[in-house]
Amino acid sequence: MGPAVRYAARANGYALLLTAGGPVVAFPGSRRVDIRLLNSNPAAPMEALDPLPSHTDYFLGTRDRWHTGVSNYSRVRYSAVYPGIDVVYYGDPSRLEYDFMLQPGADPDAIRLKFQGAGRLRVTAEGDLAFESAGTPIVQQKPVIYQQTGGPARAARSRGATC
Repeated sequence: MGPAVRYAARANGYALLLTAGGPVVAFPGSRRVDIRLLNSNPAAPMEALDPLPSHTDYFLGTRDRWHTGVSNYSRVRYSAVYPGIDVVYYGDPSRLEYDFMLQPGADPDAIRLKFQGAGRLRVTAEGDLAFESAGTPIVQQKPVIYQQTGGPARAARSRGATC
């Protein structure tokens, strides 16, 4: 990981690297897919959310490059990527996801994604976005729109965005 990586998550043979420039899906070797939010705020603040009880130690290279006691978080938010719109990245051991969080009055049509380095993109019969990189199939599930109902549950409303 380079110094530009602020947060990282790993799942199913790839990693999600969160940088100030946006997310990167990295595969073993040097293959990567940059996910760009077109016409978004290039200085969107990043914030780690929901600290986990575990910590990670990295003993790579010489001792002066070691990092110990690195905090772990379950979610990371980029605030105000578009006016009134945040994006939150999270996941579980098998997949990584993201949600666009819209404030009342925010324009969802502002959201535009570009997958640089993904090769051929296709929409599956189920409406998902699929591509393969470094021999690893990646599926961006079709969007789902939901509304927070005051608790941890989500109330699905119609189709919208997840990964």
